[in-house]
Amino acid sequence: MGRFSGTVLLSSLLVYCLLASTSATTTAPLLIWSKEPSESKCNEQFTPSTLQTAETVFNHGLMACILGEHIPTKAVLFLQNGLSVDTLRHVFATDGLQKLRKHFESPSSVVIPAFQMDEIPEKSFSAFKDGNFEFEVVHLPDDLEAAANMIENKLNMENGNVLCLWTAADAAGEVSLKRNRRDVTETKLSTDTTGDYCFKGSCIAICFSDIKFKDQDNDLITMAVNGKAVESCGNNTVTIEQDFQKPANATGSVYSLKLSMTFEMRMWAVSAMEWWVVKSANVTYETDKTHNNSNSVSFIPRSFRSLTAPRHWSFACDQPPMFYSKSGKNKKFASIQLRNLQVQPFDTKEGFSDAVDCSSWVTAPLILSLLITLFLVIMLAYAFNMITSITTMDRFDDPKGKGISVPQDS
Repeated sequence: MGRFSGTVLLSSLLVYCLLASTSATTTAPLLIWSKEPSESKCNEQFTPSTLQTAETVFNHGLMACILGEHIPTKAVLFLQNGLSVDTLRHVFATDGLQKLRKHFESPSSVVIPAFQMDEIPEKSFSAFKDGNFEFEVVHLPDDLEAAANMIENKLNMENGNVLCLWTAADAAGEVSLKRNRRDVTETKLSTDTTGDYCFKGSCIAICFSDIKFKDQDNDLITMAVNGKAVESCGNNTVTIEQDFQKPANATGSVYSLKLSMTFEMRMWAVSAMEWWVVKSANVTYETDKTHNNSNSVSFIPRSFRSLTAPRHWSFACDQPPMFYSKSGKNKKFASIQLRNLQVQPFDTKEGFSDAVDCSSWVTAPLILSLLITLFLVIMLAYAFNMITSITTMDRFDDPKGKGISVPQDS
């Protein structure tokens, strides 16, 4: 009977995979454990640092690993407002949460930082309600210690094994992937220099936190968005233009500017894939309120060459490459910097797709650490060589014989 119940349970979970995969639109942390844990190491069955879906989590292998031979009589879904990856770190770092932490330290427990699910968490787990065991939803208080006590009390009240699931009750659970998977559904205008500005058109989606501009005659100034962006969609090109203005409390002589960027799709023979690239970027800015002193600058392609991604992918970067121009006769130097940028031209019907992050494994701190390590290894090798080269004297003075004579050159 137990084996039959386990088969029914796992079959229900597989059906849940098909149902959840068609409606999943948000991400949140998800913790899964069993009141009577098995001894298997279940986290090794997938990569928890990546975005997980119902297909990769609620499968026969992982569920059998978590439950082991203890078939559950009930499944409990714990929902907490604002649950994030930082909350999970606090659980593992706080000594006062031993009762809650002991569940996650068992080998069979699974901690998933980013799980794709429905916007309403209860709908994501609706398949459990149709299973052959009882399903209950418990809303936890915002305070972590009070939530831990409620979870422990709930498990103590239940007889037999219980399958436990803990996730976010609201969109706050999306914090861990917000930068790489921003949910852009409509234009959000920011009239000051704080907060994200997002624009989603028919052929391009873009988000950034702020924009800084500098030319050779003016200091660096943070500009504010002025109005809605304008897009121009072609068969193989996309152009976006956005106006900016100087904030009322800012200093500097640049009063307004217009940034224009053109993207195009290119086929690279090496990768056999289409990649979108920035074809050109230029800015026109005014240094006079009367708009009588206008300057136009085109940025050199080398400055934005790294801003690219495969088709159906977006580009995300905390500190993206700075666009800059050449200075020379009758040419002014200018630069522009977008912070927390994410952009995707083409194929933006549902907002941003998966992102290519500009972060690299080979960073400046890593290079510096390697150089310091190499220096210490060389010094240690030199010191070891000097120690091993020390030899004792091959002759010693005999107090009863003739003394050793060492010739000295005159």
